Amino acid sequence: MCEIGLMCEREESLHGLNSIDPQLPQISVTFMTKPSLSKSRFMSGFQCHLRLWYETHARELASEPDDGLQAIFDTGHEVGELACKRHPGGHLIAHDHLHTDEALDETRRVLAAGTAPALFEPA
Repeated sequence: MCEIGLMCEREESLHGLNSIDPQLPQISVTFMTKPSLSKSRFMSGFQCHLRLWYETHARELASEPDDGLQAIFDTGHEVGELACKRHPGGHLIAHDHLHTDEALDETRRVLAAGTAPALFEPA
């Protein structure tokens, strides 16, 4: 059996809920390897600890960000785009928080090559 925060590389159904009330929908939870704290997750956790838990352990149950939080996310993306324009020739590590190992590998490769004057979103 998996513990929260450890990778099982499988989905588990919460069968116990259906034994309590057969009308409840079947829920699948995917456990992640090592949850990382992205800017988005930080803001979610700052807003509501339960929201952060859902986004980390049961994304399909998490609510969509409200207009205020979405505006913060949009501002973060705009700052990232401005940074890329300000430092031409830089290298964007375009892996999301669910692909940390790939982001680390690419970051190491680019640093070892020494060809990029700047790294954007490195791991």
